Amino acid sequence: DYARQILRLHHEVFDHFQNPELNGDLNFGIPEDFASIFLQDVLTEFTQMHPKVSLHIDCDFSANLYKKFQENELDLVLIKTRKSKEISGSFELTSEKLMWFGDGNLVKKGESIPLILSPDPCICRELVIEALDSMNLKWHIAFSSHSYAGKLAATKAGIGVTAMPNSMALSQLNKVKLDILPELSSIYISLLKRKDLKNKAISSFEEFIIKHIG
Repeated sequence: DYARQILRLHHEVFDHFQNPELNGDLNFGIPEDFASIFLQDVLTEFTQMHPKVSLHIDCDFSANLYKKFQENELDLVLIKTRKSKEISGSFELTSEKLMWFGDGNLVKKGESIPLILSPDPCICRELVIEALDSMNLKWHIAFSSHSYAGKLAATKAGIGVTAMPNSMALSQLNKVKLDILPELSSIYISLLKRKDLKNKAISSFEEFIIKHIG
């Protein structure tokens, strides 16, 4: 804890002399599940370093965030894509393979697989359903929610199985490894920033996101 405080103070002092006038409004979009896992630590450190920056957060599905970005409602967005470098001008932070989680006893040969997924338009939902349909497997939506916490709770309660990157499941969910379930694709995480902006706070937050999530 002392080391963290010393490091934070070091960053604050360095930033004060490097960018003493860093301020302004910043509209940032991020998927809700990523916000649940990563956003708290990032926001805490960034707002401590830049107290004069007004940060506005929009949590939504990637498709909706990208639309808002195109309509100039957001300055910076973190989005999921199905392919590497799918969007021109984006900065690819990382990629991660989707994996199955939940109670493996719920998946039985010849029976419909109970799924816990987000509603449309969700990239993970699309990839899961496409993989199941490609193997002609029966499935049904047992639980649907926009909420990452809701899907975690439903999975732990044994309502169905879900799919997400391993980093999202943390240690809270059990992996399901069954031959009946198809192997899933990876999702790609990219950052988009409006190019016509002179707001230094946006460029600073972009660098901060790349450093902490990339």
